[in-house]
Amino acid sequence: DTTIPYGGEPAKGLPALPDWLAERAALAGCAPGARDRDEGDGVTVRTWHGCDGRGALVHYRIASLAHDWPSTTPNPDSETPAVMDATPVIERFMRTHPLGG
Repeated sequence: DTTIPYGGEPAKGLPALPDWLAERAALAGCAPGARDRDEGDGVTVRTWHGCDGRGALVHYRIASLAHDWPSTTPNPDSETPAVMDATPVIERFMRTHPLGG
């Protein structure tokens, strides 16, 4: 990703994404120690649980995707389909982890 490099870009003040996520997890009160799950097709899911009793922080890394919206069909971000569709994943997460609930 040339927009926001996954490994960070210190000269531009951009931290490595795994470090930034770990900071967010700590700020959200998540239990230390994320768990990684290999979904296949270059997709890795990293999850922090607990999060002050509000659920989880979940990150999907798609190795083959640049700075585009993950969709299995072409979209305005990219004509090239991704290996997964983020929209139903996010909708399911929001239903499972409602704000204030």
